[in-house]
Amino acid sequence: MDMKKYKRRTPLFSPLIMFAATLFAGIATVTFFIFAGTDNEGFIIFGGITVALFYCALANVMAVGGRYRYTDKCIELFYLLLYKKLDYSRFSAVVISNAAFNNGCGGITGAMLMQYRVKGNNGGTKVTFPFITLHKPQYHIDKIKKGMNSRDLYMLNDDEIYCLGICWVDSLKELLKHTNCSVYVLEDVYLRFKGMFDAAFSLYKENLNRFYIITDRSIAYQEYMEEKTV
Repeated sequence: MDMKKYKRRTPLFSPLIMFAATLFAGIATVTFFIFAGTDNEGFIIFGGITVALFYCALANVMAVGGRYRYTDKCIELFYLLLYKKLDYSRFSAVVISNAAFNNGCGGITGAMLMQYRVKGNNGGTKVTFPFITLHKPQYHIDKIKKGMNSRDLYMLNDDEIYCLGICWVDSLKELLKHTNCSVYVLEDVYLRFKGMFDAAFSLYKENLNRFYIITDRSIAYQEYMEEKTV
């Protein structure tokens, strides 16, 4: 039986929109070439735009090629083929924060959040994905606060963290089954996906002390729930 693979990230831009924009710019470039040749501003400008859009569209597609899956011994990472294995024993904690595209890009100021759109009565609303990071024992969990994203966590101590990918529902359940690590969920992320987390955590009623909610500090999941019901 094949083990399920999970996408590590989603496209930054809609592939359809990127394709349409590249096609439009390409048609404009060809039109200028036919009617005015190569020695004109229109051909040069739209030619440059076409090349830039094609590069961005290609990078956009390539960025979502990564996958991960859980085995009994490790987490396997794929990009078409298996290229890396992460032993569970390397990590002591799992943190679920807000998803950012540009984890590890120290030269870029600010996070590019990984979001999807939800339609509502007042139009569309963007929702940020939850994101899994794996932390070595030396990582200072006490520095993490609610509202942070995966890039923020990476920049705190890039040597002691691994940015795994989006926390899908089935992925969370598999992760909890394969490791006994402590699990920390940022409060804003927990409240946004409360049903998913409560359902997953309820499968481990005899070991709920491994789960924590991070507000401005780490609070045991059970204690947090008791505070909210008072």
